[in-house]
Amino acid sequence: MKKLYFLLLALMLLIVSCRKEAAKTVETPVPVKTLKISGDLLNSDMVFSGTIEAGDKSTLSFLNAGRVLEVFVNEGDAVVRGQALVRIDSSIAQDTQRAAQAKYDQAIDARQRYEPMYKDGNLPEIKWVEILTDVKETKSALDAADKTVDDCVLRAPISGVVSGKKINVGNSCLPGVPVMDIIALGHVDAHIAVPENSIKKISVGQNASVWLADITSSLYGSVHEISPSADALSRTFSVDVFIENPPSGIRAGMLCKVYIQKDDTQEMEDTAVGLSVVIPSQAINIDASNREYVYVVDTGNRVHRQYITNAGFEENGIVISGGLKMNDIIVVDGTQKLDENMLIQVDTGVNKNE
Repeated sequence: MKKLYFLLLALMLLIVSCRKEAAKTVETPVPVKTLKISGDLLNSDMVFSGTIEAGDKSTLSFLNAGRVLEVFVNEGDAVVRGQALVRIDSSIAQDTQRAAQAKYDQAIDARQRYEPMYKDGNLPEIKWVEILTDVKETKSALDAADKTVDDCVLRAPISGVVSGKKINVGNSCLPGVPVMDIIALGHVDAHIAVPENSIKKISVGQNASVWLADITSSLYGSVHEISPSADALSRTFSVDVFIENPPSGIRAGMLCKVYIQKDDTQEMEDTAVGLSVVIPSQAINIDASNREYVYVVDTGNRVHRQYITNAGFEENGIVISGGLKMNDIIVVDGTQKLDENMLIQVDTGVNKNE
C-alpha cells in the first residue's frame, strides 16, 4: 500500500512539473504593425545611382612652345568665351612677324612700282605674274606669323569655370600638353550605369529627376545619350541625363540618385529582382555588418530577416530596388522588439494593406 502511495505521489509530481514546463515554453506573440507589398507601393520610376559630370569640358593647350609669363585666372574662376587665360613668351614669334611684315611690304611696293609698266606693255607677263605671286606668298607668311603671335595668348573657347590649372608663371609649355580645363555652366550630365535587364526600358527623351544630398529640391532633365554597347566588365550600359541650368552649388563628381520615368505601366514580375517599391523608413533595420534588412512575415506569423537594396529617399519613404517581392508582408512598427523566427501578433486595426 505504501509503495502504491509513493508511486501515485511521484506520478502527480511529474504531471505538475510537465504542466509548469509547458507553461514556461508558451511563446507570447510580439505586437507589431505590418504592411503588404502591393501595387499601391510600386515606385513609378526606375532608380539608379549616378555621378554628376560636366556637360561640356574643354582641355586647353598651347600650339607653340614657350615660357609662361602671365596666368590671368585661378582654379574656380568664372570665365567668358574669348577671355585671355595664359600668356607665354612671344619674342621669337614677334621677330618672325616683323620679318614677314617687311617682306610683305616689299612685295606690295614692287607691285605698285611695276604695275604702270605692266599696263603700258613694257613688262613681260611672266614677270608680272612673279610679282603677284610674291605678294600672295608674303601675305600668307604674314598671316601665319600673326597667328603664331596670337597663339601665344591662350583664350577661353567657351564660357564656364576653370576646373583645373596645371601651370604657373615661369613654367615651360610644350605644344599639345594640357595646361588648363574649363567646364561649361549651361548644363551638366548625370551619368548612370544601367543593367542589362533595365536598358530596354530606357530611351532617349525619357523624363528623369535627379536627387543630390546637398540640394533641397530635385533637378529635372531627360535622357539624351545611351551607349550602344555594354561595359565588358560590369555588363552595364552608360546613360547620360541632360540637366539644363543647374544650381551653382552643383559640382562635377557629386554623387546622385537618378529617377527615370517609365514610358508606360510596366508589369512587375513576382520576383525579388526588378521590383521597386516605396516603404516607410522605420521598417528598415541595420545589422552588425551595416547591411539593411526588413522583417518579412511568413504564413505562420513568424518573422524572418530579408536583406534589401536601398535606392534612396523620396517624399513618401525609402525606395527599395531589390529584395522584396509582390505580396510580401513586412513589419513597419515594432521591429526593435523582434529577432529571427519570433512569433508576432498583427495590429489589425492599423494593418489596412493586408
